[in-house]
Order: sequence, then C-alpha cells, then structure tokens
Amino acid sequence: MPDSSKLVFTASGHHSITAGSLVLLDTSRGVDGDAAMRRLTPEVCFPEAEGWPVTYYANPYPLSEDLYLCAWSDRPLGQMGAQNRRTPRALPLRRVGQLELVYRDPDLSSGCPVPYGSPVPPASRRRPGQAMRPHASCSSTSTMARRHRAGQRALTPRRRRAAQDAAKHEHAEPGRHRGRPRQFVVGTVPVEADGSAHFVAPAGVTLFFQALDEEGAAVRTMRSAAYAQPGESQTCIGCHENRLTAHHSHGP
Repeated sequence: MPDSSKLVFTASGHHSITAGSLVLLDTSRGVDGDAAMRRLTPEVCFPEAEGWPVTYYANPYPLSEDLYLCAWSDRPLGQMGAQNRRTPRALPLRRVGQLELVYRDPDLSSGCPVPYGSPVPPASRRRPGQAMRPHASCSSTSTMARRHRAGQRALTPRRRRAAQDAAKHEHAEPGRHRGRPRQFVVGTVPVEADGSAHFVAPAGVTLFFQALDEEGAAVRTMRSAAYAQPGESQTCIGCHENRLTAHHSHGP
C-alpha cells in the first residue's frame, strides 16, 4: 500500500483459483490470528472456510487504504472440479462500501489492473550475455527441533536434507481422479554446532527441507515449500520466529 506498511491480499480457497475476498493486513497489530486483518469486502465470504461466494475479487492494487483497483466477478466462484466461467472478470474501482465499474470486456476476462503512469519495475542488473547461475544460496539460522508436548525430549538434528517436489501427474478414470506425487532427495548438508545450516540449492524447482538425526532419519519435515530464482539468496529464521525481525546472514 502506498506510503504504508500495510498490505492488501486475496483470501482464496485451497481448492480453487486465487480469488475470493479482499483483506487489509496490518502487521503492526499482530503476526498471527485475525487481529491484524480487516475484511474489505464483507459481502464475500472466505472461500471454502466459510462457504463458496456468489461473487468474488482478485488482483487488488491499492491506491490508498480505502481505495483500490481490483478484478471482480458477478458469477459464483468455482470449486475444485468445477469450471469457472470464461469471461467473468471486470475491473472496478473499489471504495470501502462502494463498487464502481471501470472496464469490462464481453469477450475477455480482465485482471491485474495497474494505474497508468505507475513506476516501471527495476530492470535486472545482469549484464547482457552474462550467464545466470543455475543455483541459489540458502541459509538457516536454526535447525533445532522444538518440543511439541510437555515431557517430550528435544531433538538436536545433525543434518539438513533438501528434497524436491516434482510436478504432480494426474489422470482421470471413470468416476475418480488419481494423483501421482513424486518426491526425491536433492542433497544433504551438515548442521553446524550453533544449529545453523548453509548450502547451495538448485534454482527454479520446488524444494522442502527435513531435519535429520544422527542415523539419517527425518525428525521434522517442512510442510510448505521454498522456491528460488537463479542467483538468489534466501535465509530462514524459523517458522515460529518473529517475522518482523530482519536477519542478516553472510551465507555460504
């Protein structure tokens, strides 16, 4: 959001396209729970969690805290297995409590509005002809596994394993769908005495990480995924640490 640390995001369902209700996020009010969130479109329920909305929003571009461009559809949001309408989206100017249509194409679905005259994104610093490194630099400040229940001993991982989530292949059979998820090990690195780990990982692929004990068995597995561009550096301070705290790492 301009001149602000607040964000506007689309609250979408897990089993549908990225569309639903628009929410204002103010991290100064909290980083977990709903204290930091204010629903900007109360007439649209949170998809899947509260039901399936009969209209929906997407692609918000805030002009101020109360005024923003977005995409909007007057058709219901399709669930998993259902097909969304071909040309449902229009571009409105949304003010809190008010919707003003700006543009609609009868033949094309409209989305991702950007105001005319917006700053041009910075160009890549890569020189012409310079080859991009096919890997990314990754650092983790702490690989120590936490206790989940009282009385459960704390585990000290010895190694960090990177694994890749390959593209999921699905094929339809009469009356059912079958998924073929594929995962395989990319590499393993040691955990330093202070609990940190530093390594180079392939770029352009979906990765998740595991903490291993001294026998190579996984004691914790990352439930989300990481993805890096070629030459990018990423640092993790831990899923449950303060996400507003900046961390500097020298990396590998």
